[in-house]
Amino acid sequence: MNINSTLWRHYRDVYFFINRELNLSQFAIITAWNPYSIKVSKEQNEKKNNALEQKFNDFNYCKLLVGDLKRTWLEESFAVEMPQNLAIELGKMVNQNAIYYVKNNQLYLISCLENNGSEMIGTLSQKIVIQKN
Repeated sequence: MNINSTLWRHYRDVYFFINRELNLSQFAIITAWNPYSIKVSKEQNEKKNNALEQKFNDFNYCKLLVGDLKRTWLEESFAVEMPQNLAIELGKMVNQNAIYYVKNNQLYLISCLENNGSEMIGTLSQKIVIQKN
């Protein structure tokens, strides 16, 4: 399975909505929402994300929202301080097309599918939106 170029462009045009500064160093941004970018019910998404969150017991993590700047789509997600290879494996396990990974403020979009690679898409600081409660 390959990610079509239109979907990949949507993944690149991402923003991260947080309530506080992220105090993580090298980390993944991952969700279990909408497997293979096929919309499912909020209840199904929450159930899948709750199961994914149980995998983070040994890691430092926090919740955030991922979506486009206009908020036409949003997914509940996690920023998790874990090795990139483990994050990709978890992405595969929850049927995600891709995950995000941050190293030294550089933001990477990484495919979870075979032979689709990765791309540096900017800095995390350019893509963060701090929400006020």
